[in-house]
Amino acid sequence: MIGAVRVWKELGITGEGAVVAMLDTGVNYVHEDLRSNIWINRKETPNNGLDDDGNGYVDDYYGYDFSRMRSEVIARGRRQHGTWTAGIVAGDGSGGTVTGVAPRARLMPLKADGTRATHGRTASAFRSS
Repeated sequence: MIGAVRVWKELGITGEGAVVAMLDTGVNYVHEDLRSNIWINRKETPNNGLDDDGNGYVDDYYGYDFSRMRSEVIARGRRQHGTWTAGIVAGDGSGGTVTGVAPRARLMPLKADGTRATHGRTASAFRSS
């Protein structure tokens, strides 16, 4: 047991407003316990093929896939590690599956598969802009 709720109460912390970057296998951003806590890039128009906010990443509305250099960050198939860890961090419990340690934080999905072939591209997730 983490005991996070007790610590938050003692310190007056809610996690509200915090954005947590989830650099992992992707996040199922439509998951019932995650969808209300997914960060959204409001300066970007989804699926229009343009880099609306001028940050060098096209359609990065929900985050970005640095292993394939594209905007799709949803976890698919058996590769759900990112969704699981996202639930531990900020699942809100509304779907009855998982409540995380910071259920009021926002999750920014950044997909990376961690293979040697994509290491350089994944490292670009940390470049300064």
